[in-house]
Amino acid sequence: MLKSAQALSAIPEVPISEIGGCDGENLCHIYMEAQIFSPDSKHFIVHSGSTPHGTHDPTKHIYYRCDIEDDFSLHPMTDRLQVTCPAISPDGKFFYYIVTNWQRHGHGAPIELRRRNLDGSDDIIITAIPGRLPGSNLLLGEVYPLSTISSDGQRLATRIALFSTRTQCWTYALVVFNLDQGDYFISFNDAEYVNAHPQYSRSLDPDESHDIMLQHNHAHQHDNKRLLDALRAKAKPGQSVSLAPRAAGTDIHVICDDGSHLRDLPFGRSATEMALGHQCWVGRSNWIIVQCKQWAQPHFINNVPSPFQNPVPDIGVYLFAAQPMERMDHLGVNTPDMHRLPLCNHAPDNWFGHFGGDIEGRRFIVDAMNPERQLSRLYLFRLGNLDQGETPGPDDWKLLGDCLTSNKGPNYGIEHSHPFLSPDSRYAFFNSNVSGVLRPYVADLKNLDF
Repeated sequence: MLKSAQALSAIPEVPISEIGGCDGENLCHIYMEAQIFSPDSKHFIVHSGSTPHGTHDPTKHIYYRCDIEDDFSLHPMTDRLQVTCPAISPDGKFFYYIVTNWQRHGHGAPIELRRRNLDGSDDIIITAIPGRLPGSNLLLGEVYPLSTISSDGQRLATRIALFSTRTQCWTYALVVFNLDQGDYFISFNDAEYVNAHPQYSRSLDPDESHDIMLQHNHAHQHDNKRLLDALRAKAKPGQSVSLAPRAAGTDIHVICDDGSHLRDLPFGRSATEMALGHQCWVGRSNWIIVQCKQWAQPHFINNVPSPFQNPVPDIGVYLFAAQPMERMDHLGVNTPDMHRLPLCNHAPDNWFGHFGGDIEGRRFIVDAMNPERQLSRLYLFRLGNLDQGETPGPDDWKLLGDCLTSNKGPNYGIEHSHPFLSPDSRYAFFNSNVSGVLRPYVADLKNLDF
């Protein structure tokens, strides 16, 4: 059910409305990269009892199907505790999700991958992963709140945490479920992929449909007693000991879902630029948009690029597009022969945040702060032919609205707007708490001449 919120709109021909329901409980859409829209752009998934970043109260967390043509009505899709990793199949027939007991039982709790028809019927188990991986000393821990599904609908992947009873350390694995066979395999396992943001390519090419984009948090170490004890044993008397990162920050990669063919992308990893961890594919192409924070003055700690600790104010956060490179050096923006395109040079703001695009790769939507960083704005950008080097010009952006997320109250910083587009780009969605309760909002773009 929609409730007008036209005061948020900056353009009369773009109606903005609040999506209601859930009797006062928090309601929001899923993180913008999630594949939670039916291909006909008529249905998508939202959830209650959660925040836009996926943390949730397991006793109140429910996924709903939102039916656009039925006044955005909500229909429950789950009735179990501790559900996560929602996805709609590319043909629009099925809704997938995972049930996990990790928060209740700790290390070693099994998980189930389940499937329902999109109309809500026939809830079945596709496969289960036991609490201890067969033939190993690895116990199953936290499951990442997002999943990703291949464009052919045959595989679903997510990141799982694994605890070694031998080393007493955590690592993070990419698990791939074969949906037709009902089995799974661990694609790779590494301690530095804690916040992996796995995203399957949406290309229909049979080979490219196996590509997954991943976020690599270099030098991440899980804060556990064994590592700290080992560092303290080697430290000199009075020497401070910590597990602070010692590398130049995050970079982005593409990997084949069998764990092979790891490739670099030219973002971050320098003394003047860091990738902030928001990225998405451009439609079905092999172009990827990444958000990068930049500084005019480089900063090093012990000769290691350390932009995040730079005492000099940054010059802004910008979006760039690039393609995977056939090399694996982790050099980010300093990768030799790198090529990338700026996307936001002609907009008036300089602090661009979360974003999402349509399936054709013609538009993307992004939230941004004004130069004083006091107001949140919503921009729609038009994309040209990236293969030919076309970037958005002065007439290729529209300001859709202001003040989309409240900057007051105890929940400031939690209710991120996280905007995204329906596959056909006829609707834009974002979160807001301007009414006092977290809700998803919809901007109707059908009458926008752009």
